[in-house]
Amino acid sequence: MKSIAFIISLISIISFANFSSNESQEFTLKFTGTIEIPTQEKLQIKDLIDEQLLYLSAPLGIGYGLEEKPLTGFQSAPHPTYQVSQITELQSNTEISIFSYSYSGKIQIEKNASLNALDVVLPLNPTVIYKTGTIRKRRRNYNPCSDYQLESIFFVAWRPWRPGCQLTVDVDYIKIKPQLTKINSKQGLTFSTTQKPKVFFMIYDDVIGRRDTGDLTFDRLQSKLSKISQSRSKNMRQWLGSKYKRLAFSYFTSAHADYFLVKGSLESKSFFQVMNKAFNEGDIVYHLGHSAVLNKMEYSSGIKPRFSSKKQLFVVDSCSSYYFDMLRFRNLKPSGQMDFISNGVITKGYNNKAELIIDQLESYQEIRYDQFFSNLTSQFGKDEMASLSRTK
Repeated sequence: MKSIAFIISLISIISFANFSSNESQEFTLKFTGTIEIPTQEKLQIKDLIDEQLLYLSAPLGIGYGLEEKPLTGFQSAPHPTYQVSQITELQSNTEISIFSYSYSGKIQIEKNASLNALDVVLPLNPTVIYKTGTIRKRRRNYNPCSDYQLESIFFVAWRPWRPGCQLTVDVDYIKIKPQLTKINSKQGLTFSTTQKPKVFFMIYDDVIGRRDTGDLTFDRLQSKLSKISQSRSKNMRQWLGSKYKRLAFSYFTSAHADYFLVKGSLESKSFFQVMNKAFNEGDIVYHLGHSAVLNKMEYSSGIKPRFSSKKQLFVVDSCSSYYFDMLRFRNLKPSGQMDFISNGVITKGYNNKAELIIDQLESYQEIRYDQFFSNLTSQFGKDEMASLSRTK
C-alpha cells in the first residue's frame, strides 16, 4: 500500500475557510478508531492508521458501484484532511497488537440525510484485508469486496457488503458510530477582475478512436463557443510553442472571456504540458477526466505541476475529486487564493458543467462567485454533491 503515498500524505492540515453546496452540508466528523496490526510493525503504527483510513471513503458513498447506494441510503464524502491523536496500545502479544486512536476531521453529507444511520466502516487490520477477502474464482484469485482487483487501489472502491464478499463484521472489519456536528458555511464569495478572464477547458480523451464523454463535451463546447466568439485564433500552435501530438485544440474570444479548449490523452505528455500552461496563465481551469490528475501528471509523465500565484478557480469534474484532488491542488499552490469546485462522489457520464461555465461568464460583466457557483451547482446534477471550497 505504500505505493499510494500521495494519499497518505493528506494528513497535513490545510485551512479551508469556506464550503458551499446545494446538495450537501458540512459536518465535523469525530470517532474513536480501533486497529489491529502485526506486533513487529508497532513502530509504524501512525502509517498503518493512515493506511486504514484510506478505506474510510468508499463505504460512505465514494465507491464505484454505479447502481449501488450506500447501506444508509444516502451519500457522504470525508474531507481529505484529518488529525489522529491519543494513540493507545490496548493489548499485545508476540503476533498481534491492538491500538485505539481518536480521529477528527470533516465530512460532507447529502442534505436531508438521517444522520443516525451513518456508520464509519473500516478494516480491522489493513495489512491483511485484501488477502482475507480474496477467493478463488475460475482458477484465479478474485476479490469480490471491491470493484478494483489491484491491491494498490483496492481501497478506492472497497465495500464489505458487495455481493460475494465474505468479510465478517467485528472480525475483519468494524462499524463505528461517529460524532457529527454541523458546520455553518460562510457565503458571499466574491471574485471580480478588471481584465477578461482566461478560461481553460482541459478535456481528457478517454479512449482514442472511440467517441466518449470527452469527445462529446469537446464538440459541444466548440459549437457553443463558435456562436458567441468574436474571433477564432489561427495561432494556437504558436501559443503552445511547439507541435504537440495527439491533441485537439481551439481558441475563442468574446467580450467577456478568452477560452482555450484542449482535448488529449492522459497517456500523452503533451496534454500535461499544455495543462501546465493553463495552471500558469488561467483564471478558471476546468478539467474533465479521471481523478488524481496531478498525480498522473507528475509521476507518470514526469511533469511537475506549476501554478500561478494569482487567485484561480479550478473546476475538477472527475469522480470524487473532493477527496482525491482538492488537497493535492492546494498543496502545490501555496501562494494566492484558490477556489475549488469538486464532486463529492462519482460522476456518471456526460454532463453540461463546462457549458454552464460559459453561460455564467457570458451573463455577467463582473463575476460574483456566490451567484456564479449557485447557478452552476443548481444544474450540475443531483448525484454528484458538487461543492465549492475556498482556501486561505
